[in-house]
Amino acid sequence: MRLTEKELEDIRGTAKKAKPCAKTSSKPKKAKIKHPAKRSKLEEDFLLGLKLRSMPIPVEQYKFYEARRWKIDFYWPSCSVGVETDGGTYTHGKKGKDGVVRRSGHLTPKGYYNDCCKTNHCAMVGIALLRADTEMVKTGEIFDQLQAVFDFKG
Repeated sequence: MRLTEKELEDIRGTAKKAKPCAKTSSKPKKAKIKHPAKRSKLEEDFLLGLKLRSMPIPVEQYKFYEARRWKIDFYWPSCSVGVETDGGTYTHGKKGKDGVVRRSGHLTPKGYYNDCCKTNHCAMVGIALLRADTEMVKTGEIFDQLQAVFDFKG
């Protein structure tokens, strides 16, 4: 999917408005919060990992580009850092107990393309976006990386 001229103008306009990371008291934009029952197991595990490590709790399902209806799973507005959790990377193409073959949207050509577009757009507007799969959450690797970004942007 190619960006229209209007979307490109929006991106260019938004990119100029991106603020450097600084600890400010400004309130983050309102974001639609997922009801806890609608979170995936991976998202629940990620939030639990944050709490266990006493890391800041993020805004969930942060809308950052209305024209494409893109959301970031977890976002820290004070330093423009986001995390996308990509589930299904280890079950893609495998049959579940019900006999249905599992497909992860992130691993299809179209899904990967869309993830690239979203990640690149984040970079264009000044959002540092980290991506994490199930293994990175289980091992804690994503939390170490996230802490390093917080320390750097601090």
